[in-house]
Amino acid sequence: MACLPTPADASLSSLLRRDPDFSRFSCGLSSSGAGQRSGCALLDGRLRCRPNFLVIGVTKAGTTALYRYLRQHPRVGASAVKEPAYFGSSNATTLSLRAYLALFPACEACARGEATPSYAWRNSAPAAALAASQLLGRAARLLMLVREPVERAASHYSYFRRRRFGAARNLSSALTAALDEFSLCAAQLGGLWDRRCTYRPGRRAAALEAAARTGTGTVVLPTLRHLARGRKEYELVQAGLYAEHLITWRRRFDAGSLLVLEASGLWSDPLASLRRVEAHLGLPAFEGYALLRAHTLPAEAREAQAAARLPRGRPAGFVPVAPGVVRRQAWVKASGSAEAEPLETLLLGRLRSFFQPHNARLAAMTGVRLVT
Repeated sequence: MACLPTPADASLSSLLRRDPDFSRFSCGLSSSGAGQRSGCALLDGRLRCRPNFLVIGVTKAGTTALYRYLRQHPRVGASAVKEPAYFGSSNATTLSLRAYLALFPACEACARGEATPSYAWRNSAPAAALAASQLLGRAARLLMLVREPVERAASHYSYFRRRRFGAARNLSSALTAALDEFSLCAAQLGGLWDRRCTYRPGRRAAALEAAARTGTGTVVLPTLRHLARGRKEYELVQAGLYAEHLITWRRRFDAGSLLVLEASGLWSDPLASLRRVEAHLGLPAFEGYALLRAHTLPAEAREAQAAARLPRGRPAGFVPVAPGVVRRQAWVKASGSAEAEPLETLLLGRLRSFFQPHNARLAAMTGVRLVT
């Protein structure tokens, strides 16, 4: 008997509920055991396959390098676009499900995936995790790269400075504004860290509740000025709340679905990291990886490589540091200048104090230890 798509129910994510192809594709998957196992089904007479793994984060932590390595594996069918951002993006436009599935090869026996590093941490992360679990299934594999959060923030600022952080004078002022936003939220909710402060909608709700408690009955503009849509400094800190983002995604996927890797390990010993990725994705070991060249690494990794004067015979493009070892001074090149811009000493101390409990939670959850 032919499978008849059922009306979307209220438990579906809004992303999938509004796309009629989701029920049709799901119907095709459920009509045969092979479709359920492979994740592939006919859609308008063409075989389409959903991804079975996602690299969900994080921004400026090596996701491009990992994506390029995975593309080399003969059993991996990587998305034609590295960051399709189907499950959530800062952009107003969103791919249709049909267009998203078309990005993946119709290889029923391969590992298919994409790498959108903002999935993990953007304000849309809870909705992205829900939609991803409903389309891919709770058993899909997730990969998350993390990096010492202050260094990551500096790299994030450097890369997106003109596009997203133009209102800030420099890195220090941007990070100060970001920390102030999170600290204010914690103060409004009792003084200690509260998970509701992780994403901006929660911080906005905390600000509204605090304003309501004043008894004025209205929220004056200064109360929410730091949460204005155009102010993006918060991204520098929010992306580094790794333990909170793990909780968001683990709630929607099976235990063991999410593998967390440290970026410095991928840069210093890529093969060891790739073996862990292969095991997580159920892939055979591949011996033919072409090591990435230095231009794929962030500036600070390239500088560390040059300073180390790598001997002949060592693969080019990787930093010879022990896993878990990170540089303690975060910096970013000033616009139009080759000089480094060091963080203010007091600000660096404040950042370390803020991130230390979050790093400790990450270590307890995953064994990955970051030293800020």
